[in-house]
Amino acid sequence: IDAEDLYVFEGHPDISDSQNGVFISTNKFENTSELFGKPIVSADDGIVVSVVTDYKAGQGYGKYLVISHDDGWETLYGHCSKINVEEGDEVRKGDVIAEVGGTGRTSHIGCYFEIRKDSLPVETSKFIDD
Repeated sequence: IDAEDLYVFEGHPDISDSQNGVFISTNKFENTSELFGKPIVSADDGIVVSVVTDYKAGQGYGKYLVISHDDGWETLYGHCSKINVEEGDEVRKGDVIAEVGGTGRTSHIGCYFEIRKDSLPVETSKFIDD
């Protein structure tokens, strides 16, 4: 699947309460099975501060990880099918850190991506290039 076939949804398609992140999948969720297992890469250099692989089906972000970056910034990557890093690992921008999945509270294949400043979510869509 090509990058131009991806679509960034503000918020989360399955969760109507306040969401500051974005859900990245295919436009209209067509052919999402092609996304399953595709690599998720780190948005920037940082240190993995949280890896969660134990979750209840249908709840939360499923398998997810959080990377701490400079100056209080963090990124969260949710609904992963597989996580390829461990807490404490140093990562570089573009490193493969996980694989796209559909774990947790979602009915779609994709990746929930959230940016945080000082542990508080910010409006992630403002940081996404078209």
